[in-house]
Amino acid sequence: MSWLRTEPAGVADELQKIHIQLRTLSKQLGDQADRAPYPFITERLQALGATEEQNAVAVARRLAALGRHADEEGPDALVDGRNCWERLIRLQDGYRGLIRQLKLLSVRWDEEHPEDARLVASVRDSAAASRTVVGDLVARADPHALD
Repeated sequence: MSWLRTEPAGVADELQKIHIQLRTLSKQLGDQADRAPYPFITERLQALGATEEQNAVAVARRLAALGRHADEEGPDALVDGRNCWERLIRLQDGYRGLIRQLKLLSVRWDEEHPEDARLVASVRDSAAASRTVVGDLVARADPHALD
């Protein structure tokens, strides 16, 4: 069914959006690491930020292979909240949205664009692992402690 096909320009557009989301997520993780009340939270958030930065680099490489320049600037909207727990909850919600989007794209591109499908599936798996770590941090953070 050719009317369901995704054009290469559409793939590049979606990868551009993913790249911006990953860069924003990396910035958010760095900001939260700086504001974290406990060293173990800081360390884990910094590690997650580095992982998301690596994912963004992988997507940027694929964009370059498709003849596109990866936009480095994305929205500066950082996760806000009264305390670490609220910010982690919002971060976890952000991961959920990203994972959902990546899952849909990997299925949609599986036959038409297998290389791109593998890339987004890899990023999805990484984001799912990161979301698990954030969930663990949510469970350890005190929802009543104001920063």
